[in-house]
Amino acid sequence: MNADQVSSLTPRRLEQEIDSSPVRVSYVITTRNRCEYLKRTLTNVREFIGEEDELIIVDGGSTDGTAAVVYQNSDMVSVFVSEPDTSEGHALNKALFLARGRFIKPITDDDYFYPDAMRRLVTVAEAHPEIDFIHTGGESWGIINGESQFMCFSLRRDAIRSSSQLDIMSLDCGLGFLVRRRTLLKTGGISPGYASVDGDWHCKLIEAGCCVRYLDIDLYRWTAYPHSGTVAEDRLKLSYFMFALRLRQWDKFYGLDFPTAARITGIDKIPDGLAFQCAVYLASRIWHSKARILLRPLLLCAEFRRRALRTWRRLVRRERSNSKIEGNARSAAPFTGELF
Repeated sequence: MNADQVSSLTPRRLEQEIDSSPVRVSYVITTRNRCEYLKRTLTNVREFIGEEDELIIVDGGSTDGTAAVVYQNSDMVSVFVSEPDTSEGHALNKALFLARGRFIKPITDDDYFYPDAMRRLVTVAEAHPEIDFIHTGGESWGIINGESQFMCFSLRRDAIRSSSQLDIMSLDCGLGFLVRRRTLLKTGGISPGYASVDGDWHCKLIEAGCCVRYLDIDLYRWTAYPHSGTVAEDRLKLSYFMFALRLRQWDKFYGLDFPTAARITGIDKIPDGLAFQCAVYLASRIWHSKARILLRPLLLCAEFRRRALRTWRRLVRRERSNSKIEGNARSAAPFTGELF
């Protein structure tokens, strides 16, 4: 290998090659034994996929009619892989490293994406090469008495402006993601151990210093089916507990209520060292609030220890205040289409 060949392999050159790929968007779907849902999803994908795009489907070795559904849509499917995997993250990693597009858009196998909003998202991303990752708003629907009913908007502009990145991650979901493929050079793949694979991806993008923006559009319709990943509540809470640690959001990390922390971590009591760290955290909060309280070691060991334990028991997870909308009615034009 000569000097010219070595210089051609620099990361900057790789980013340029990815950004100049003839494939615009790699739509990726991971699925397993949901052929009826997948059939509807592929009908939806036909509404927005373009000639420059590709569709990658990674199946975890389904035993139902998934392969037949994919075959029926073979004119649209660029890559189909069907083999056992160890987790949702494992399956998504296969799709990510098979992708050839300038952008990667994850598509769930049981939700709906609004075609006009999808085209708007891609157009905005193409117009802003400085942005690495765009996430959007959408709708949350529930199954009530066997019927699908609108519940709330899953991410709103006001929540983005007033919340921390960790709060946004708890409100956001992978349905609203559009990621430049070049970011994989910085973030690598998905960590298979997390229940929230989209949260892990979001967290990695923040850790890597990627340019993250929010596009105020109504992109998707997410439905809380009985098989949805959100039913694994403890595993999801444990994931966000670890995200708080990774992002150093100590108020979320130390402020998790004690019963929840004990349940999801398997620790039935707070170690002394952790309680002391809680006390230090509280002390620093008081100090920075200019309360002019003299911090002494004895206070840290006594009064602030007591306050730390009280804080540990307080649930600080912020819930977005979404008003319930009766029936299937949707509020009029809540999204502006603005990018910020």
